Amino acid sequence: MSVTRRLRSALYLVVTVLGVVLFSATGRTAEVWHVLMDDRFPPYSWMDGGHPAGLDTEIVHAVLTRIGVTPEYEAMPWNRVLKRLDLGGYDLAFQFVETPERREKYLLVGPFRMGRTVVMVRRGHPLRFESMGDLTGLRVVTVQGFAYTADFDAATGFTRIPVNDVTLGVKMLAAGRADAMIGDIWSLSAAADSQGLSGQLLILPDSLSEVGRHVIIPKGKAEKAARFADGLDQIRADGTLQGIVNRWLNPALVQLPQ
Repeated sequence: MSVTRRLRSALYLVVTVLGVVLFSATGRTAEVWHVLMDDRFPPYSWMDGGHPAGLDTEIVHAVLTRIGVTPEYEAMPWNRVLKRLDLGGYDLAFQFVETPERREKYLLVGPFRMGRTVVMVRRGHPLRFESMGDLTGLRVVTVQGFAYTADFDAATGFTRIPVNDVTLGVKMLAAGRADAMIGDIWSLSAAADSQGLSGQLLILPDSLSEVGRHVIIPKGKAEKAARFADGLDQIRADGTLQGIVNRWLNPALVQLPQ
C-alpha cells in the first residue's frame, strides 16, 4: 500500500483544516499569507487531489492558525520554489536546511523539526558507510536544489546523479542506475514504499547528520518572521508540534527499508 493511502486519515485532517476560512473576532476575513511549498516531497509536503498535504504543511498551518493568519498555498517543484525566492511575491516558503548563503539572503525561522540524513542502497550492495571516503568512485543520487550536509555538499571523489524528485531517484537506485542515494530517512522510505520497492532497498545504519528544517521569509518582512517564530514557540510549548510529528512519523504507517 502506498504512503499516500497509509497516511490518508492524517491527510484528510490537513485538507479539511486548510479548506477552512478563518475569521477574526470582529467577523472580518483573516490576514492571508502567500506560502510556497514543494509539491513532491512526501511525507512532508505534496499535493493530493489538488490539496496541500503532509507533515510540514500541517506544522506550518498550525503556526499560522495560532497567529491568526490564513495560508494561501502555491505548490510547485522544488527547483521552482528556489527560483521564486528571489522573485518575491510570497510571504513564507518551506522547508529549508540552513546554509550560510540562505542565512545571508533571507530570514530563516526554526528549526520547526529535525530530519535524519541517511544513505540508501540496493539490498546486497557492499557499501558500508562510515565516512565520505566510502563513497569514492560511486554513483550517488541527489535531488536538484537540495542542501544536505556541509561535508557532503563539499565532498568530491564520487559522481553525483541529480534528479528532480526523491521518487525518481529511488526508482533509479532500485534499477541499478546508481549505487547510493542521499536523503531524509522518512522521505526515502515514503518514496520506496509508494513504489513498492522497500524490499529491494536498504537504509544504512550510520546517518550523515541530524538536520534542522526551517521556513524562509523575505528579509523585508521581519515582523512576519517574528510572529511566525512566536507561533512556533507556542505550538512547541503546548505539545501541538510534537503531536503532529508523532502522528505522521509513525513506523506503523511507513515501512523503513532496514
